[in-house]
Amino acid sequence: MGLVARFLYCTPPSKMGNRNYDSKSVNRDTLNTYSDKIQSLVKIPYAKTEEELKTLTLSIEAQEVCRKTFYEIEKQLPNTLDFMKDWAGKLHGQIVRIASLLHFAENIEGIFSDVPFYLEVSKDTYQRAMVLGKYYLQHALNILGSCSANEETANALYLVDKLKKKALQEITQRDLHQIVKGKLSKEELENTLKLLEENNYVRIKAVGKSNHISINPQFIENIENVENIL
Repeated sequence: MGLVARFLYCTPPSKMGNRNYDSKSVNRDTLNTYSDKIQSLVKIPYAKTEEELKTLTLSIEAQEVCRKTFYEIEKQLPNTLDFMKDWAGKLHGQIVRIASLLHFAENIEGIFSDVPFYLEVSKDTYQRAMVLGKYYLQHALNILGSCSANEETANALYLVDKLKKKALQEITQRDLHQIVKGKLSKEELENTLKLLEENNYVRIKAVGKSNHISINPQFIENIENVENIL
């Protein structure tokens, strides 16, 4: 997944079609507070030496929650989050970064006052970051889950097209991999064959040490319908 795994995803419902012409303006105090905070962040001096760097740490209470969160995510990686484990494997670190940003925004003046208290992220701040982490997780499940499903369908269409062009009725899985290895890995081929078998496009039968793939002629003649059936 590489680059894709490094983003936080958000797909809120569109308000198009339900907007109000007479909507209220943003409160002036809210605007001023936001503007002041942004100005303070922009004016943060760039650390030119090691001595000028500020290091944030989690409080003992926050560390306990952080450790618990790590294991909660970790145990899901081989299971419900397996299809997006590259992204999910980075979620714990993302939550810590969000907690750090929240702490920084709320304590910007204190952080540069050399008071140790202001360099410690509280349990409350970390828990608020967890809320955001769970929010981004749900949106990532929707987006990456859709991408995964689309990729599976694309692989299935590719494989069915290859089988049709080769006019094959039966082939060993090993020989089939030689045909598609430029596009599909062994694991991808196995997963795609399982998907096709579940939808009655092929039948997989073990013969000795190899798998033989029998193609259903009724479906192979209707490749244009594959995308709708899968």
